Amino acid sequence: MMAFFSHSLNPLKGEKPMLFASYANVDDHSTQGGTLPNQIFMHWNRQDLNEQADNSSFVNQTLWFFAHEVAHLYQPGSTEGVSENEEQSWLHEGNADYFAAIAMNFLYEDANSYVESRMTRAFESCTEGLAQTTLARAYKNGHFNLYYSCGMIMHRAIDSVVQQKTLGEESLFTVWKRLQKAVNSGMPPGTATFLTLLEPYNAPELIKAINNATSDDAFKAIQGIETLYQLPE
Repeated sequence: MMAFFSHSLNPLKGEKPMLFASYANVDDHSTQGGTLPNQIFMHWNRQDLNEQADNSSFVNQTLWFFAHEVAHLYQPGSTEGVSENEEQSWLHEGNADYFAAIAMNFLYEDANSYVESRMTRAFESCTEGLAQTTLARAYKNGHFNLYYSCGMIMHRAIDSVVQQKTLGEESLFTVWKRLQKAVNSGMPPGTATFLTLLEPYNAPELIKAINNATSDDAFKAIQGIETLYQLPE
């Protein structure tokens, strides 16, 4: 997994990352994860962790969980190096989820159906959530999960369009390497810089759909996500 991301993006600097994994015997079934420079944290709250080792669904969830956290390590410095504020969390959380999908599809062929089901659920969760709040307000209204689901759909569309426009020569990884370079050279993090990096691909429909999806207009937001889910056509 680490080798995949090092090859696809820029290799990490410094010491080899350390993984901290923990669990609590509580009947909760929730997880928490996070990263610090060269550190990954994964935690489970459940009473049946040992029994889950042979459960293929749990194994896939764990691989996704790990891949998502690894992806964060390869983002520009930290989440603050990606997004200007919480309403832009679709950038780093959605990207980490989509990179997890790419990694799992590449590394684990038998996980393809699981990844596809995650993508379908993400679209459904996103559109249902946007009917209640927009990405501009989701973090205030207890819907932070939308930054994962909607963000993954947006990054999937970006990857598809970039590959189509460049005949497979470039991908979302290319865009993110340029984002790393841009932020490291002093450009501000956030949506504006990210969208600037998409302009050379001459994809106005893509950029318009992203702007709609991230707007504070619920109708436009849902319309934008639906357009992105169908790109490219």
